[in-house]
Amino acid sequence: MNSRLVVVTGAGSRLGQPLIAALARDSSLSVAAIVRTRTPDAAVADGVHYVVQDLVEPLSYETTELMRSADRILHLAWTRPGPATPSEAADRNANILDQLLATPEVGRRLVFVSSVAASPRAPGCYGRSKHAAQARVLALGGHVVVCGLIISDPPETAFKRLVDFHRKLPVAFRFVPNRFRVYPVLKEDVVTLLARFARDETAAGAYRGFAAGGIPINDFLSWLLDRYGLKRLRMPVPAFTIDAVTTMARVLHYDSLTEKLATFFFKDPVALEGLLDPPETILSASETEFSPLTGARR
Repeated sequence: MNSRLVVVTGAGSRLGQPLIAALARDSSLSVAAIVRTRTPDAAVADGVHYVVQDLVEPLSYETTELMRSADRILHLAWTRPGPATPSEAADRNANILDQLLATPEVGRRLVFVSSVAASPRAPGCYGRSKHAAQARVLALGGHVVVCGLIISDPPETAFKRLVDFHRKLPVAFRFVPNRFRVYPVLKEDVVTLLARFARDETAAGAYRGFAAGGIPINDFLSWLLDRYGLKRLRMPVPAFTIDAVTTMARVLHYDSLTEKLATFFFKDPVALEGLLDPPETILSASETEFSPLTGARR
């Protein structure tokens, strides 16, 4: 019996590395990992075929053949603003998706990892470009996993920045009213969920990849402070100031600040409530971790 070929883009990322390690442990799968630069030996998983390909550049023959022959493509790769502006980064990501979808039938075999910040009404480029990408994948009969704030130990990526911010800050914000929501998910649950989509045939559509309902922001911040033993004075902050600062940052072309505020604070509740539940309650660990906070309103 031939093994099922799974290709992972962005395989060198913080999420990609544990994902390919999990996929490699499944004897029914053959795993190919696309990395932008040569992967350090410490990060290499046994039994995984690594392909060096900067997806911003034209695809090599080997990468194109992988797209053609893959049973499932897990698309994690996403270029972030750096030297490029947010709009330039958005264009690069659209071009990457163009290249992947140029191979016939890739769309229905693609699993695109999106974000809870995705919305056509998002005030930041990141949210709008994620939404545009997921809409394209869904139109072609593919899968989308809308991922929340990934909680890991030790903290990584966006969660690490949030923890580090509170470690440096002598106070903790308490928003009034408590109208913002955070949508966390444990990293191991995201890995398990994506591995399920790699292994099994599931109905096309957009799936929830976060604790159901989300958490009011003040409750989440209290959880974060308790988790890391941070004793902070709670300082009330009017919630409308976030909207005002985001608008001002956008008008003044402070792109980095606009993106950070928009990505963390802006969510489209209607879009999030319309997502499909993950198969077989696969986010059970996240639901257990955050269920005491879900729905709380203070």
